[in-house]
Amino acid sequence: MTKSEKSFTLYSLGLEELAMALGLINRPEMGRQLLESIYDNLTESQIESRLSSASHSMLARGLASISEKGSPILESGFEQALFPLARFDYVLQISRVRDNKQVGATVHVQKGKFFTSHSIQDGVVHVLEHGDYKSLPAYLGDTFHANKEKETGAVEHTWNITPGVLGDALRNEKTGAISKILSQAGLPDSDAQYLADDLAHQTIRG
Repeated sequence: MTKSEKSFTLYSLGLEELAMALGLINRPEMGRQLLESIYDNLTESQIESRLSSASHSMLARGLASISEKGSPILESGFEQALFPLARFDYVLQISRVRDNKQVGATVHVQKGKFFTSHSIQDGVVHVLEHGDYKSLPAYLGDTFHANKEKETGAVEHTWNITPGVLGDALRNEKTGAISKILSQAGLPDSDAQYLADDLAHQTIRG
């Protein structure tokens, strides 16, 4: 757990840890859905074993403690970061590409209160980024910041391209295939080639 200079608190968790934590805020069904989305045909004993190991890990990391009654309780800051996942007013879907690596995140927002962004890195690490609602614009700005050293400016074009055409184009990796899709959509060949080169060799996309 770390806190950035912009006061966004970050938690990195394993799948079982997140599932266990959701159970401790009275949302065990969400935790079970997480486990079942990755593992097929887990028995009840296997689930209990995985959650038990996760609880020990959380205790060791200071994310949870044992109450006087002997039951696990979450660290207050971590618990607060989990609540927007269970109760939110709206969500923002983010898809970001940096240096050909795509990362998706879902930002759960409690309007006027807090937000928590949930993403999965390297396929196994669940990352929660939590902050005050007033900090949401700064968080999004930090997420999609521009690299000023490489920035070369912007040119406005009036191409008649729909999101569906761009989606079809982005599913291809070869410049020629992308250019053909764009040309068939009505772009002049030179413009289609220009945009195809840009789409095929992206460094940042949000």
